[in-house]
This record gives sequence, C-alpha cells and structure tokens, in this order.
Amino acid sequence: MTISLVITFIIGFLTLFLVQGDPENFFIAGKSLPLWIVAFTLGAQSIDSNAILGNVTNSYRFHFFDGVVLPIGLGSSLIMNGLFLAPHLNREENVLTLPDVLAKRYGKIPEVMISICTIISFMMLLAGNLVGMGTVLGYVYDMSTASGIWMACGIVWAYTITGGLFSVAYTDVAQGIMGWSGCAILAYYMIAAEDVKFPPPSIGFPGYIYPDAAGAGGICDEYKGIPCTNNPDLCCYNQELWCPSEDDCRRDNGAFPLGDQTLFSDQMGNASALAPLYVFSNFGHLKFACYDLTCSSFHCASPNAVYWNWATIFILAFGNLAALDFQARCMASKDPWTARWGCIIGGCVTFLIGIPYAALGSITRYVGAISCRCTKGPHTKHSHLVCIHEVSTTALTLFMLSLLRIPAIASLDFLPVGCGIQIPKPLSGL
Repeated sequence: MTISLVITFIIGFLTLFLVQGDPENFFIAGKSLPLWIVAFTLGAQSIDSNAILGNVTNSYRFHFFDGVVLPIGLGSSLIMNGLFLAPHLNREENVLTLPDVLAKRYGKIPEVMISICTIISFMMLLAGNLVGMGTVLGYVYDMSTASGIWMACGIVWAYTITGGLFSVAYTDVAQGIMGWSGCAILAYYMIAAEDVKFPPPSIGFPGYIYPDAAGAGGICDEYKGIPCTNNPDLCCYNQELWCPSEDDCRRDNGAFPLGDQTLFSDQMGNASALAPLYVFSNFGHLKFACYDLTCSSFHCASPNAVYWNWATIFILAFGNLAALDFQARCMASKDPWTARWGCIIGGCVTFLIGIPYAALGSITRYVGAISCRCTKGPHTKHSHLVCIHEVSTTALTLFMLSLLRIPAIASLDFLPVGCGIQIPKPLSGL
C-alpha cells in the first residue's frame, strides 16, 4: 500500500512538467490524451469507491442486484456518452469545462446554474469517495476512518493541484492496473471457488405463512405445516409441533422463506423475489401476525426494492451524462474518435469488473458462517436474536491485499480507482 501511494505521488508530481503553466494543459491535458489513457482514466473514474465499496456493501447488506445496479448505471452512462455526446464535446474549441460548453450555446445564466449544480453534486461524490479511500487507508494503517480521510485529502490534493488532469490521467493508469487486477482476481476467484451451503428455508414462527401450499412437496411439507386459521388454503407454522412451550421452541425470524442464494434472477422484476429481504437497521420493531420481534442492529424484514434499483440505474445512467469527470476526459481526448471509443471501452470495463464484484457481497454472507436466527430454548429465558456476523469480509480484504501488495486506492472526485470490501463492525448487544 505504501509503495502504491509513493508511486502515485511521484507520477502526479512529474506531470507538473507537462502543464507548463498553460490552463488548457491543466484542465483538459491540452486535448492530447490517446485512446489507451482515455479508456483507463474513464474506467477508473467509473469504477470508483462507490462502484466497488458501495457495490459490495449493498450486495452484502441487501442482495446482489442492490449492489450491481451501481456499476450497471455507471457503465451504461459511459456507453451512452460515447455514442451520443463525447465526440461533439471534443470538437468544442476554447472551452475548459462543461459549463463553458453550455455558456457558448445557451448563455451565462445556464452556465451559472449548471456550475452550482455540479459543485453540489461533486461534493456528494467527493464525500463518498473520501469515505471509501479513508476506509481502506484506515484498515491498512490501523487508524481511524477519519484519519484515513484526512490522509487521503492531503495526498490527492497535492498531486492534483500540481499536474491537473495530466496527473489524474497518468495516475489513473498506474492505479487502474493495480486496482483492476485486484478486483478482477478477487471477484473471479471467489465466484469460481464458491462452494457454500446456502441457509435453508426458514422454519418460521407462530403465525408464519409458508410460501407454498401443503401437498406440493415443498417447504410447507418439509416443516409439516398446517392450514392457517384465517385461510385454510394457506400453510402456516406448526406451533404444536415446533413450539409447544416457551422452553421447547424451534423458530427463526423468517428471513429466508425460500432459502438464500447468491442472487435471485427475478429480483429486478418481482417485488416478492426476496420475500422478505433482510436489511440492517439501527433499531426496528417488527410484527409478524401474532408474534412480535424487536430487532436492534440486525437484519430486519423489508420488501424487495425493485423501484429503487431501477431508479438507481436510470439516475446514474442519465445523470452522469452531465458529470464533469466524464466530460473533462472526453474534452481532453486528442480527437472525437478517441473520446467516443474511450467511453465505450471504459463502460465495458466497468461491467466486466463491477458486475462480478457484486457477487462478493452475497458470497460473504455464507463464507463467514453468517447466521441470523431467533431462538428461545431451554437455556434462554426470553426470546433473543443470535447473529453471528463478524465474517469473512475482513479475510477477503486481506486476501486481496496479499495478491497485490500495492493495491490501488479509492478514487476521489475525478481521480483513480480503488478496491476493497467493507469491514463490518461487530454487532452490539449480542
């Protein structure tokens, strides 16, 4: 990690000699970047800490498609940008930023409005990437995330202010080689080596309704379910068999009605695909029929977020067509053809790395023997949740670091990419 930081620092400072005090060199690299650098720098900007850390975090906390929508949206935006906008932006003369282009076509008022919007949006992007980079630095150097964020600020500010877009582009190449290698090796290795036993379908609790009917040879029959009181056509938890008394009771919180999987293929079109999905909550109170569960910092039931997942793809795909980081690289390309194909290649790389990486979040729910279940047995006076949650994300991060030794760091604003996995904190009150 230290070696990668030193390399980044050196490359960034050496680009000072390319700027030569020229604003065009500083902002758009003198419109001189070749295809291979444009593809690297656009891919590096797309595969940032949001598309990697945010991706695997959402996949782990929710499910596969809740994470994979991030690289899908970003990659789609790059491809659309290459097909429809990039060549036209590259042909513009005497412009340094995207607001300059809009000012030439629509006047000063739209320029000011767009400038304000981009400043605000990039504050959000910068915050996310700072947290991503701070998390990686904090883990590697055994410091707090806040200290890692301040360290990241200093490093990135120093080499960016020195070489402008030249420093960003060339450090993107170096960090992309290291970071993409680590992400790809880790993702494809974990997918190929995956050999886990998924959690079985939930047995449920008093009042729990099974997802199939009696006599179908499925979950209801497996757990010897009985006709529900209010609707005999439905199959319910057999309380007499599984929970005859407070001290002799087998039940769980119903989080896996069909058993869990790495991904559910119908998650993007079926609101009941996860039925229910489990999400982290600081505090929640659930009521299942006649049975109450109180949960604190554990997986609580929630419906599948079909609407929000499609909205995420749509917002990222179309919203990033106005992103300064993407368009600055298009304007810095040496010709329109380079701008177009740099975007398309960068978008394809985002898919190839970001989509498989989302699977890691799902896999780590099992590799570390994750188990969330409610128990009330002879040794417990009251119902309580047992969550074994300190899992393999830490081990996976160490594995990734050992592969690379000098992994790339998380991207900042229009800066390069990093690779890592969220390191979950132990659950409290267990």
